Amino acid sequence: MKKLLLCMFFTQFLTTFAMEQAQKDLEALLQDFNGKVGVCAINPYSNDEIVCNADEFFPMASTRKVVLAGYILMKTTEREGTLSLNQEVPLTYKDLVARTGIIKDAFQKEEQRSYTIQELLEVMMIHSDNTASDLLIRLAGGYEAIDEDMKKHDIQTICFGTDIKSWLKAHVIKTARFGETQNKVLKSKDAPWYAKGIATILSWFPEPDSISFDDETTNIATPRTLTMFLKNTYNTFEPNPAKEHRDLLLSLMKRCETGKDRMPKYLPDATVYHKTGSGAMSICNDIGIIEEDSKTTIASILIKNSTQPMPQLEETIAQIALQVHHSLHQKTKE
Repeated sequence: MKKLLLCMFFTQFLTTFAMEQAQKDLEALLQDFNGKVGVCAINPYSNDEIVCNADEFFPMASTRKVVLAGYILMKTTEREGTLSLNQEVPLTYKDLVARTGIIKDAFQKEEQRSYTIQELLEVMMIHSDNTASDLLIRLAGGYEAIDEDMKKHDIQTICFGTDIKSWLKAHVIKTARFGETQNKVLKSKDAPWYAKGIATILSWFPEPDSISFDDETTNIATPRTLTMFLKNTYNTFEPNPAKEHRDLLLSLMKRCETGKDRMPKYLPDATVYHKTGSGAMSICNDIGIIEEDSKTTIASILIKNSTQPMPQLEETIAQIALQVHHSLHQKTKE
């Protein structure tokens, strides 16, 4: 019995030491980073975690589509029963969100189409289509209803607060003055009509040295809450979808077409179920589940307030994902 207790104590000591070292390694990686990074990475079986600014709010951008997909799938379960995956959703030209991808590209003016809820989930999760996202928000009763349901389930640190179309418009206004690269985007042929005018007018004034998203009150969450949402979904805990719907959500995340230079970049032998998010300047996110042999890591990595170009922000996410995954499973490799 004494040997068993001694072995347990020694194992716990080694685990604590390893996690302390992993925390220091992450801090060293981010020491000279320009901007703010939020990280919450956990081993879902041991509950070991590596964190950085994990309880601070960050803009979710399109990572919120994972939460929305889980919410919609919950509404299709037998218990909730308010929606069906085969349910047809009508769509007209006025429903399109600017610069959103495949639904908009395939749509002709004055045309009317319909998509099933499952089809909308697929284009939203795989191609990050914003038109699909806003249609699903409307089906759920609006972002107010989603936020209220979150509070009922005691989830206080995820806030939708608006639809994607309104959020994108606000960010165009907020960032139009920031950076030559951003102004080129705003003046491109794909930019919404109001963006070009805003960029032109604001270009008459000096550019700000930096931009901050610390005052955001909509489309925000903490890295810890997003990671816990993914963990609960992975383990099929309530209030998440039933197992078949959980499997559908994971299959959509596995097929994600965006962010190949983020979480998956340095993990070629792993299966990565993830969803990215990007917004204007300085917002670069990736949240997901990493499976490699018997090793599983669930992580949320969110960046804001940086002046670095997007490729550098993606590289930072890729390095963090690699480091935390290996650190959380050092004992497995030994």
